[in-house]
Amino acid sequence: MQNRLVTGGVAAVAGIVIGLGAVLLGGVVATDTKPATDMNSISPEDGFVQGAVEYGSRSAAEAD
Repeated sequence: MQNRLVTGGVAAVAGIVIGLGAVLLGGVVATDTKPATDMNSISPEDGFVQGAVEYGSRSAAEAD
């Protein structure tokens, strides 16, 4: 019986910590000031978004 109480207590604390973390992360994401469709993210030369991935970019290799 003692083991069940300890296990339940640990699970409850872990659930509370994970729940609070999710709420804080959601708040950070919701307060992001730059939307994904911001016009400053569109480059006429390179494509939609400049970055590590450059999704939809038009490279010099395609121009050859």
